[in-house]
Amino acid sequence: MTLAAPLYERLTGEDWDQIEPVVRAIHLQTDTLQAEGIFQITHGKNVFARLINRVTGMPPASEAEKIALTIERIGEGERWTRRFGETRLVSFQEERAGNVVAERFGSLEICFTLSASDGGLIYHQQNAALRLGAIWLKLPRWIAPVVTASEAVAPDGDRSYVTVHVSLPVIGHLIGYQGKLSGRGSQ
Repeated sequence: MTLAAPLYERLTGEDWDQIEPVVRAIHLQTDTLQAEGIFQITHGKNVFARLINRVTGMPPASEAEKIALTIERIGEGERWTRRFGETRLVSFQEERAGNVVAERFGSLEICFTLSASDGGLIYHQQNAALRLGAIWLKLPRWIAPVVTASEAVAPDGDRSYVTVHVSLPVIGHLIGYQGKLSGRGSQ
């Protein structure tokens, strides 16, 4: 049985060839991908942002935290395991209708479309929802997390530069991380 093309290649379609090889290298092309880098992690300053980050198990703020990323193909989707120092965050990504990638952290699901830009990759958030088994409840904008994310060629040209920022309406900046990432796949 031959599996379909990898998730990000399917979702970007013809744009895949416009993405620089160093950025494509941190997306699964085999059964497993290992990537690593050093990231800066920022937290919102208000008490609500600090409380949410603590309760949800987000990694602590850091100027230079080692990250290890493992991406594993699970059927037609991918399991992403991120290790920020001692903190582990796991999500599952799968394709939805309309070339949308749905990323699920526990019961929270955030959907994106992807586009190539200057050799990198931009994530355009479409919605956020709570997913409880077969029940899918779209979150209204006034309570939904807002995620901005992109990948570009790092200034040194040999790694990908990843930027992710998460905010909440009224509360503001919740968490962000950015840094250089390099990866290698294995069968």
